[in-house]
Amino acid sequence: MKFSIASTCAVVFSLFAITATALPTSYNSVQSSELIDAAANALVSRSIEHDLNTFAAAIVPNSLEKRTTYPIVTTKVFAAKVIAQIKAQLHTKLFVKLSTSITEKVNASLDIEAKILGGLLSIHDKRIVSLKASTSASVQAKIEATLTASLNASIYASIEAELKGKTCRGQLTLTEEQFLELLAKLEAEIIGKFKVELPKIEVKLSKEIDATVKAEIKNARFHIPILLDITRSYSVDVGVTVKNCIEATLKTCASLDAKVLASAIIKNF
Repeated sequence: MKFSIASTCAVVFSLFAITATALPTSYNSVQSSELIDAAANALVSRSIEHDLNTFAAAIVPNSLEKRTTYPIVTTKVFAAKVIAQIKAQLHTKLFVKLSTSITEKVNASLDIEAKILGGLLSIHDKRIVSLKASTSASVQAKIEATLTASLNASIYASIEAELKGKTCRGQLTLTEEQFLELLAKLEAEIIGKFKVELPKIEVKLSKEIDATVKAEIKNARFHIPILLDITRSYSVDVGVTVKNCIEATLKTCASLDAKVLASAIIKNF
């Protein structure tokens, strides 16, 4: 027969109440209270321990299960998933840092001066702070959009098409070892193409950044009429900044191990 915690506590409390009536009044007031508290705490502790054990037993088997069953049957969906995961992985390892680095350097080089009716608006004015934040967000978004579009067109699209053609022909199957080898080859091929394509993106990226900053200035003048003049100058050349950041990314590319990258994808595939 099963009892709830509430009903069990009620029985225990009743027993202690009956026992307490047979004891002297001075003893009842202290000892019965202590005994009731101890019994209640014991019941709660056992309940918590039982719940934790039940929860652990339920989640541990699931956490140890492998996500992929081998051999894998290759399909177009499989090929698309492989490329999507490689793109996400390399974006995190390379291009988030690249876009953030360029944005920080461009933002740090900005010199904003806003004049109002012959006076000087503080650089800490909320409208100027908002303008700088908006410009940083726009610049970073433009960098990531430009990189994504350029790399998709020059690298990822052709590799995905080739992968679909190879793996889907005849419904091939791959063991885990074969899958690891395939992923490592793809990682190495893509990283190799980065070394060729990234330098080509420098000029386009610099132009996109300049255009974005000018658009932000124009937008600020339109939406904040009180600002009579906003000047924004670069203490460093944007083209040089982009070039240096891309060169740093290429150095990171050279340090990447294709097999290690492939193993990381297999663990979460």
